[in-house]
Amino acid sequence: MVVDIYASSPQEDPAQVVANVQSALQEQGYYQGEIDGVLGPQTRAALAEYQSAQGLEPTGAVDEPTLETLGMV
Repeated sequence: MVVDIYASSPQEDPAQVVANVQSALQEQGYYQGEIDGVLGPQTRAALAEYQSAQGLEPTGAVDEPTLETLGMV
């Protein structure tokens, strides 16, 4: 299940969700870019690498299984 971060609750800023994911990926050594809240190519590549390492489907998307393994759900 892919979570549409742009359809999340009104108090949940999509850019903040992405920034939190970037920060979590950076802490684990998967993301070296700027924490900017943009789901760009570098963030998607880091997500896919992380997902693959966790045994998840490497979609490069912010999805529920990824958020769960990052401890964000």
